[in-house]
Amino acid sequence: KGTATARIRQIINDLLVKEYLVLTSGDYPVLKLGEKGREFLKMESPGPVVLKLPKQQEKEAARPRKQKAKAGGETRYPQLFEILRQKRYQMAQEAHIPPYIIFSDKTLREMSTYLPVSREEMLEINGVGNNKYQKYGKVFSDIIKEFIEENHIEKE
Repeated sequence: KGTATARIRQIINDLLVKEYLVLTSGDYPVLKLGEKGREFLKMESPGPVVLKLPKQQEKEAARPRKQKAKAGGETRYPQLFEILRQKRYQMAQEAHIPPYIIFSDKTLREMSTYLPVSREEMLEINGVGNNKYQKYGKVFSDIIKEFIEENHIEKE
């Protein structure tokens, strides 16, 4: 049961990252069909959508869970996602801009799933370009590095 829930969450996260689904903002986010999802459904004979679990999650999914899966979270590390959201909010308040201008929730979700720590890894994240990396990337990669160290996570 826990493995199925984790697998479904990973599938949803992959579909969010690939823009087949989008998540509304607010206190009660709702999944909606994204632009790519609409395009996919309009195709006469759509091909398969390839979704792949990261190797670490494949290993975790194969072994039975001793603890109940944590509720909520569309990302591999929901606690990191919340830390990144709080930092983004703080930076937005200081700069007097909306938080999504810094990074979208989708971008933070991708960061908290793939754990980019180098400039190259960060630039592979959807929503992070050279300008955003120069302005905000180092702050967020430092938070991710600290999270990896504190939680003894081994990157692949």
